Amino acid sequence: MQMTTTQPQLQQVALTFPMGDIVARYVKENPTVASEAALHEKELKKYLFLCAKYPGQGWPMVTTLDELWHTFIIFTKEYHSFCQQLGVQYLHHQPFGGCENMQEIQSAYSQFLVLYRQEFGEPPTAIWPRKLSSDCGTGCSGGGCSGIGCGSSCGSSCR
Repeated sequence: MQMTTTQPQLQQVALTFPMGDIVARYVKENPTVASEAALHEKELKKYLFLCAKYPGQGWPMVTTLDELWHTFIIFTKEYHSFCQQLGVQYLHHQPFGGCENMQEIQSAYSQFLVLYRQEFGEPPTAIWPRKLSSDCGTGCSGGGCSGIGCGSSCGSSCR
């Protein structure tokens, strides 16, 4: 990891990074998440912090937070600043290609949960379920993914 600041300081930088305008746009575009937006923001920051700390892992992203990540990325100056403050040039968003590697995806997700627990304690199950859904039948174009990085094009990971 290329971070020059101490890990607790970087964690604090990630968790306190201002995302007011980003979250406001996210809520405007997704009004049903208004009551959960603060939790989504907090959990996305934790996920991205772990991506910066453990580069190249490619952990699955929950669909719930993926839309916020998309919104964050289009605020290019803020997203770039966030990445720079974590000591990385850019945290790439990489879509999944399909369900054929569901066992591998689940294994990576389980590893993510272990590291999450080490850094932050028990993850909220409303955001981070203990096991990924393997129901990939509908994909994103046919009604949406059923909850979490199911391996269809609506799932994504950091790279």
